[in-house]
Amino acid sequence: MLKKWSLQKIAGIFLLLFVFAVIGKPEPAEAATAEKIELNQDYAVQLEDSYDSLLYEFTVPEAGNISVQMKDTNPAGGYEMQLQLFDANNLMLASKMGYSANVELPVYSTDGNRIFYLKLIGGYDAYKTSYVFTVNFAPNTDWESEDNNTTASADVISAGKDWYGAINDLNDPCDYFKFRLGNSKKVTIKFGPKEVSGNSDSWDVELIDSSNQSQKISDGSSTIQTYTCYLKKGTYYLKITGRYNSKNVPYAISYREFSLDLSAPRISSMKLVAYTDWIPFVDTPCVGISNVKIKYSGDATGYMLKVAKKKSMKGKLTEGRIDFDDKNTKKQVELPTYLPVVKTYYVQARSYVTDPFGVRMYGNYGAVKSVSLSDSLYRKLKG
Repeated sequence: MLKKWSLQKIAGIFLLLFVFAVIGKPEPAEAATAEKIELNQDYAVQLEDSYDSLLYEFTVPEAGNISVQMKDTNPAGGYEMQLQLFDANNLMLASKMGYSANVELPVYSTDGNRIFYLKLIGGYDAYKTSYVFTVNFAPNTDWESEDNNTTASADVISAGKDWYGAINDLNDPCDYFKFRLGNSKKVTIKFGPKEVSGNSDSWDVELIDSSNQSQKISDGSSTIQTYTCYLKKGTYYLKITGRYNSKNVPYAISYREFSLDLSAPRISSMKLVAYTDWIPFVDTPCVGISNVKIKYSGDATGYMLKVAKKKSMKGKLTEGRIDFDDKNTKKQVELPTYLPVVKTYYVQARSYVTDPFGVRMYGNYGAVKSVSLSDSLYRKLKG
């Protein structure tokens, strides 16, 4: 009995392997044998024998979404069947095999004026089985258009609007979107599943500039995320890659642009600190500038401070960037520089922002503010 059962089991395994080899193997579409069909129309067909296949050709006139439904109309139902979608170059775009009463292909988004081929394949039990299938098509202007998997084929999007897409199961490694800024802007980019509730899928999102520098702006979370950055004039790309359980799952992406405020900061006050004791690498008395208080309400991520001996800002003593952190804020910064002793220091500031690729954009310098040493301290430091 054991020997007989083992032989049956082995035979079953070989049968399954054969089925997958015949049914699951992608076969190129043979355009010459294809029957032309119309969109959004039901077609009744019958497969005469096991592993029979039928091939159909259809044309998509404009940008939109393709979806294919196939219904088993046999009284018993549940026969094995498979749907395959190809483009005009015989590249398989989608495939679905099942035993249920209905088989559906995932939605495929495309641009217009394209030819596709649909292949219907029966399983080992598809003997004189009947089906009804429909190629559904819905025009749209807010979905991606495959193939948009390179910067050259990226879909152009505009600000202030949601755009949708999906990473397809076959031959779709990523999606690219493209936008252009006419001048420097503050930009917010929002990405997430089209429907967030109950969604555990995740994607990676990258921002890419025209020099092909990239910055990841989404960490793969399944929730909607908003990324804010500052970008100079130019062309940018958004690359969407599936990370986990995200095949054929619709997502939404959008960007908004706002005016970039790099107005001139106004220094309201500051303090001088005299150093008479020995400081590493400094063997003479010197002065530091601290508690530089600034009135500013723009978009700065840091200040450039310039210190000079004269009000005209000639005789420059130092000029340095100060990025905001726990110590330096938009309202107050410290100048980490030791300066030679002079009676009066003239200081001015300008704001800047840093883009995701490390490039800084600067505003204009603000008004000059002066601060002086007392006569007694000045004489003491000068010796």
